[in-house]
Amino acid sequence: MKNSFKYIRDIDTVQQLLNDHGLNHIELKVEVHPNDYDKKVPHLVAYNHKDLIVDIENDKLSFHEGLSCKFEELNKYFSAEIFAIHFTQRADYLKAPLWVKEYCWNKGIHPALYKPGMVQESITNA
Repeated sequence: MKNSFKYIRDIDTVQQLLNDHGLNHIELKVEVHPNDYDKKVPHLVAYNHKDLIVDIENDKLSFHEGLSCKFEELNKYFSAEIFAIHFTQRADYLKAPLWVKEYCWNKGIHPALYKPGMVQESITNA
């Protein structure tokens, strides 16, 4: 890969941006996956082990934390900052406990709009 040094720098930048926002629990890996043209190419994959997972059990919603991932092809268009912003703009939400994520889901609060204290204020004002 002729751009491997650029990609190493990009991956380091993503990791630093995540660390700066206290998102050390997000694991970064480089994996080979097919692109839009079915060519196997490297992708940066971010694994979040604490994402909100919503299941339907017996016609009722069930909430728990689980694994999700975001991935993007490492090519000349890859931007570390744009990849990381998916996580950094919702850092407070990603670090929140499960009950807060569940409350946000039920009230339609987008993860990027959640701020600490918002849920407690909403419950108090209800």
